[in-house]
Amino acid sequence: MVRKVLIVDDHEPLRRRIRSALEGEGLEVCGEAANGLEAIQKVKEHAPAVVILNISMPIMNGLQALPEIVRCSPGTKVLMFTLDDAQELRRKALDLGASAYISKAAPIGDLVAEVKKLLAATAKSS
Repeated sequence: MVRKVLIVDDHEPLRRRIRSALEGEGLEVCGEAANGLEAIQKVKEHAPAVVILNISMPIMNGLQALPEIVRCSPGTKVLMFTLDDAQELRRKALDLGASAYISKAAPIGDLVAEVKKLLAATAKSS
């Protein structure tokens, strides 16, 4: 059962904080990426169970990368992670194939809980 998590955000200190929280819960982080283009490459390389994907990033944003991630790794669950909690953005992300959406304003424990939920859903479907 693949339980790897990929963290995609252009802010390295935040990636380290998320990694630490996930690993502290016994979850495996298979990699990190700073933009959507790197994310697609890492998804192809690692086939993670869950991708934590920021929306606002340089080079290629999360909404641009999302359809390609879903296409190249249909079993991967994508958790959109952003400061922008606008309903139309949430709807667009879910329409493009995101499995869940969480605000960066939420406590880190909520992010970890959401990742665990997606991993459990992935385990049930495999």
